[in-house]
Amino acid sequence: MVLAESGHSTSDTPAPACTALAAVGISTVVAADLARSSSLLADLHRNLPRVLAAQLSTEAVLDDLQARGWIPAQDEIYTEDELETVTARLQELGYA
Repeated sequence: MVLAESGHSTSDTPAPACTALAAVGISTVVAADLARSSSLLADLHRNLPRVLAAQLSTEAVLDDLQARGWIPAQDEIYTEDELETVTARLQELGYA
């Protein structure tokens, strides 16, 4: 999670940090106050290939992610090769 505090100029947005994390395969949640959210969202869209604004419910977010093909559908399973690739990447990053 990256926190975007109020009072910072637009040049201090967390987009560079999010871009660096995305480059190594780490998804990021950015929390910002409502006054900055629209400009921050626009900045993230310019710098990242996959950006999704928060929605009212977890189910809506999951449905949107699945519709975009960013996560597998609930009935979709990973192949053995995909599982090995994901597991190896997580281990490289120190998560497993």
